[in-house]
Amino acid sequence: MHLQSICSILLLILFAAGQLHAFEVVVPQSREFVEGNGNNAIPFSGISQRKYQQVYASSEFDGKTGYIDEIRFRVNAGHLAIPSGTELDIEIKLSHTTAIPSSISSTFADNVGPDEVTVLDGVVMVSALAGAELTSTIPNPFEVVFDVADTFKYNGSDNLLMEVRQYSSQIFFSPFDAVGPGDPGHTLTDRVWSSDLDATTGDTGGPFGLVTKFVLIPEPTTCTLALAALCLVMGRRRG
Repeated sequence: MHLQSICSILLLILFAAGQLHAFEVVVPQSREFVEGNGNNAIPFSGISQRKYQQVYASSEFDGKTGYIDEIRFRVNAGHLAIPSGTELDIEIKLSHTTAIPSSISSTFADNVGPDEVTVLDGVVMVSALAGAELTSTIPNPFEVVFDVADTFKYNGSDNLLMEVRQYSSQIFFSPFDAVGPGDPGHTLTDRVWSSDLDATTGDTGGPFGLVTKFVLIPEPTTCTLALAALCLVMGRRRG
């Protein structure tokens, strides 16, 4: 077998191993297997467009770093499913932020970090369990999945800001699980929102936020990067 083929196979194995070691973080951690004490349709469902920011405490990530690969939510127990084939026209941006849960600024620009990255922009399909299945499990699984571009690396130490612009005007109402005052996790996440996509300020009414699961992919190891470079050199030589 040619050396180039061997390098390619090893690279694929190492890449797959990295994917298998992707890890999940739920904010708040205390609500991973327990329903939050609230629910909310903002920003993904309802009947109007939304501009929305939610800040997540760095303490919930336990110092873990990696590229955010998916952002997941769950429909609140006992509420209507998201119909199959539902489309959302959304934009999601991520940044590290100095904003603090429980005291997020009502001025959107004040919360955005200098490293903001657009990780999703366009029409996506979403769905959730239908019918009686929604009431059979408390809480529901995190099956509302936004598969974002792996272009934002969370550093494990700063608070995380998610900004959403929801351009669709939906006719369904499927509130997501959330935490608010009185919930042990309510000080670990907070939001600001507006029904005006061009608004510079919004409503807080917090601390309040959607229970969110992040799927992160660790940064490639030095070995993986070195092997990738070797395969690239071999490919150029053969070319």
